[in-house]
Amino acid sequence: MFLASALSRPRDLLVLDEPEQRLDPGARLRLADVLRAERDNGTAVLFATHHRELARAAHRVVVLEDGAVVAEGGADEVFTKADA
Repeated sequence: MFLASALSRPRDLLVLDEPEQRLDPGARLRLADVLRAERDNGTAVLFATHHRELARAAHRVVVLEDGAVVAEGGADEVFTKADA
């Protein structure tokens, strides 16, 4: 309910904390598409997530471990380094 209300309002900035909570895998993929569309339409989108597939929707990714930045950059760059 809260996610739907956040996405239905006009905005320049969208801030979400783990928006994938309680979503099935298909809904997470649709959410990633929605977040990409928001970004492409000029909305600044900031979100925290534990799911890689959702993080790939971001223009820039920052990975934290115990509050410290351990990687940052484009999603492909960050995840390629993490998988190496």
